[in-house]
Amino acid sequence: MPIGKYPISDLFDNHFFEYQKNDVVFSFSDGISDQMNSEGIKFGTKQLLEIVKNSKNSNELKNNIINTYNQWKGSLDQLDDVLFFSTEMI
Repeated sequence: MPIGKYPISDLFDNHFFEYQKNDVVFSFSDGISDQMNSEGIKFGTKQLLEIVKNSKNSNELKNNIINTYNQWKGSLDQLDDVLFFSTEMI
């Protein structure tokens, strides 16, 4: 359900988290995971999480996501908005 489409209602819950020093928080839109390749297969969340787990630092993570995503979609059009960000708690 899109958040911005309807007036504020009881359909959504607020969640609060307490972060510890050196925690890293990731957020991404479904535009990455929903992107199809030439065989009609979605990129998927599992593949994205593997990239996160196997990247040693934020620069490597950025490059791995961009390169893998672009290879995956190839010459196909981007289907949706693509957002990925991470932040480290200091």
